[in-house]
Parts: sequence; C-alpha cells; structure tokens
Amino acid sequence: MNKERKTILLTRLVQGILLLSGMTLAVSALAAQNAGAIAANALTPLAYLISFLYRVCYVVAIGFFAGAVVQFKAHRDNPSLVRINQPIFLIIFGIMIGGLPILAQISGADKVVQHYLVYATYPNFLGPLSPCDLA
Repeated sequence: MNKERKTILLTRLVQGILLLSGMTLAVSALAAQNAGAIAANALTPLAYLISFLYRVCYVVAIGFFAGAVVQFKAHRDNPSLVRINQPIFLIIFGIMIGGLPILAQISGADKVVQHYLVYATYPNFLGPLSPCDLA
C-alpha cells in the first residue's frame, strides 16, 4: 500500500472510532429522566477516561524511569556513546508525567472524577454533582 492510502485508512478509522464513541455518549446521556441525570450520564464516561489516563501516566512514568536506568548503565559502559543528559531528561520527564495525576488530586480536580465514578457504581447513593459540592 502506498502512503496516501494508509493515511486515508487511518483517518477513516479514527473518524469511525470518534463517531461510535460520540453516539455511545449521546445514547447513554439521553437514557435519563431529568436534566441532572443527563449531565451525570454524560460525565460518567469522561470520569472513566480520566481515571484511565491517570493510570497511563503512571505506567509511562515508570517506563521513563526504567529507560533512564538503562541509559545511565549504557553511559557508564561507554560515556562517549551515550551522553549523560539523556538519562537526566528521562528522569525529569518521568517526574513530570508521574506528577500530573498527583497534581490533579492535590488541586481538587480529582474530586469531580471520583464523584462520578461513585455515582456510576451506586446511582442511588449520590446524586448528580452540584456547584455547591465543589466548594
């Protein structure tokens, strides 16, 4: 296959995935009785996505740390082949990416995500989140 055909197939695949996820979100949001339940149903899949992204950040950070160890070992074996700035940058990027979920939890942005994850699991336990709950 040539490069143009691969690009077209990839863009159509991405468009199809976005269309299906949008339709799923719309159907789950409209399956509710009132406006508060519609908002809760619309935000629940986003809460799962954000929770998944937190875990991905941790896995990527661990990968950066492991890469830094490997690069530092390669630097110790042959300093002219691998410069010392490569493992240092990998450690810095690992700290930054691993710190993103921690910063979200400290800042309180995680409060909304946790509320909707609990609401999706136990809908009668909590109601939809109101602006007063965020204060």
